Amino acid sequence: MFRPQSPPIEVPNPNPRYFNTLQKSWAVSIFVLLYIIQWRMVLLNAFTDT
Repeated sequence: MFRPQSPPIEVPNPNPRYFNTLQKSWAVSIFVLLYIIQWRMVLLNAFTDT
């Protein structure tokens, strides 16, 4: 079996500041998505309870 060499995980980053802000925006978007899903569940439960 020929297995290609996997590239190293630590790749030199030319612009770490941009990468940092990108990571933060991803985290914020995921948190907002979870928050919206949670509130949708709460609202659906409230509507189905009545």
